[in-house]
Amino acid sequence: MNDVNGVNLEEWLSQYKQILNNKKILYVVKANMDFEPPVYKFGIAGSTGDKNGAYNRLSHYNVLYGKRSQCSRNNNNCVLGVKLYAIYGTNFNYATGQYVSVNNSAVKKVENELMKLNIVRGNERTDASINDIIRTINRFVNTTTDVVSGVINRPVRTGIARKQPGFYAGMGS
Repeated sequence: MNDVNGVNLEEWLSQYKQILNNKKILYVVKANMDFEPPVYKFGIAGSTGDKNGAYNRLSHYNVLYGKRSQCSRNNNNCVLGVKLYAIYGTNFNYATGQYVSVNNSAVKKVENELMKLNIVRGNERTDASINDIIRTINRFVNTTTDVVSGVINRPVRTGIARKQPGFYAGMGS
């Protein structure tokens, strides 16, 4: 999914929660209060060993910035809520006990490229245009794959790592 107009994160999560299971994701969001100048936050999620890690990270933004649904219908100036502009991910299965480390993952490689944009706060916030952000991501979406040599083995579990090929774009679009 990538949308230069953004979609309400709260609504997107309620509709697409299940597709985030067992995914490492790269996301781009913007709090509605960050409008002049617009500041976009990007990051990766789903790399903690929890099959719901990506969903949990994104839903945290609804707690941090509020939900748009909390605004009264008559208040057009309400700045609660978060918009989701892009989400990309790779499939993997924690149940096997084997997965590609975060630093070797496709989503981390793209995040590193985004860090080269004009960073304004911390190292994951930029005031670059959403078009520049999407263009940077799209340069890598179809060409970046996880590095197989980065697989971590946990001896207490059994199974074979079944790496899903590719970097999946358009989740939920």
